[in-house]
Amino acid sequence: MMSIGKYCNRDVVTAPPGISIYAAARMMNQYHVGDLVLAEHVDGERCRPIGLITDRDLALRIIARNPPDQEDLQAVDVLPRPLITANQNEDLFDVFLNMRRANIRRHIARTGKHHLGHLVIMAGPAPAPDT
Repeated sequence: MMSIGKYCNRDVVTAPPGISIYAAARMMNQYHVGDLVLAEHVDGERCRPIGLITDRDLALRIIARNPPDQEDLQAVDVLPRPLITANQNEDLFDVFLNMRRANIRRHIARTGKHHLGHLVIMAGPAPAPDT
């Protein structure tokens, strides 16, 4: 079995859930990433992920729709779906299959029950799930 933890991006950029959408966009630009993991700090070293926001989410949910309250929106307000995670010891193939079924391109691998570990990114678009 090839565990997902061996193949993850270990440089994960995190932000607090209450960060504004504009500050989130600036962080993505500053760190040259297409996503931010919204996380709450559990202790000095560990974070509990609560969501994942992407540059695409900001483009489609904010820029394209131009909501009237966008000045007040926080990143947590525009999360597209509940967070899907896997344990870093799960099988690589199983995680990619679950990503395909959920039609997602990014997946968080946890180091513990609720602790942020790494980010799994599927290259290219996720195929539509079989129905």
